[in-house]
Amino acid sequence: MDAREKTGRKKVTIVGTIPPPIGGVSVFISRLLPKLQEKYDVVLWDTKKKSKAKEGRHSILTPFNSKLLTLAWVIWMVLRVRPRYLHFHFSNVISLVFLALILKPTGSRFAVTLHHGRLEHGVVQRFLVKSLRTRIASRIDRFHALNEDQRLYFQDSLGIPPHRISVFNTHLMPVTISFLSKAECENVRYVLTSGVGVRENRFDQLIRYWVGKKPDLDLYISCYGNKDQEYISELKSAASQSKRISFLPEMSELEFNRYLSNSALYVRPAEVDSFGIVAADAICFGVPVLASDACKRADGCVVYKNKDYSQMATLLDRMLKVVHTTKFSPSDNWPKIARFYDEFLAD
Repeated sequence: MDAREKTGRKKVTIVGTIPPPIGGVSVFISRLLPKLQEKYDVVLWDTKKKSKAKEGRHSILTPFNSKLLTLAWVIWMVLRVRPRYLHFHFSNVISLVFLALILKPTGSRFAVTLHHGRLEHGVVQRFLVKSLRTRIASRIDRFHALNEDQRLYFQDSLGIPPHRISVFNTHLMPVTISFLSKAECENVRYVLTSGVGVRENRFDQLIRYWVGKKPDLDLYISCYGNKDQEYISELKSAASQSKRISFLPEMSELEFNRYLSNSALYVRPAEVDSFGIVAADAICFGVPVLASDACKRADGCVVYKNKDYSQMATLLDRMLKVVHTTKFSPSDNWPKIARFYDEFLAD
């Protein structure tokens, strides 16, 4: 098991995916890789078969569409390659059960990031995590917590000592901004919302506002990832009552940033969230943001109390009447991320 390439640089393996589809996890990893490659040799084990990552020395794609088979593929890769440093980027707490059951090669070091803000899980999942907490703690060397809730969960529920937990959000500055043409900007003024197509993201509340209040801006909804098709059908049925509501097709990060950077307002009504990379990107682009306080937001966001849709509507009323042109300069999050990898890869 060789942790260094011929260059003498340490080698780190990232388990996750890059766009498409765009989403918090894939966008973060796509921005993370080129920064890590400045110092380390990095290999991506891409867990999405349809990903556009190029198969080669620095990326290996799963051959399976099935999530279960992809997990089996990851286990096989761990045993076959025996990487020295391996960072798993998964969605939720139940992923820890998978990591507890994996055979960890001697000398390997594991790190994990759970990108979904939800920490609650059902009775069976709770039992499994509780039963395997000792194995989880022994398998994973470093825990990346996106917020204080995750830090407390790792520390109190799993018994992870504080020195093995690092807390920082996953926003890295977007590399490319593609603007709409002047003619396009003058023809359509719109508000943008986005997220995985599930009920917790509460697009229905925005549709209800548009149908009832009839603002003079269009509402563009961008859904991605594993969608709840029943919920999507409900949304489209409700949206049919207004000619100003449109659903955007799935697109690349570059195309999405094109819409985001030219929107009049970005709204993030999610009831469960881990940070909201798009909200932070919008702030970077000088686009005003209205979001729930389901998690700590980027500086410059206007927030309302989570699930208080009356307050959301009141703030929308005010924000739609004002043109914001202020550009914020969020603090650079890269030093914290770089420090995490320096500590993780320390011999």
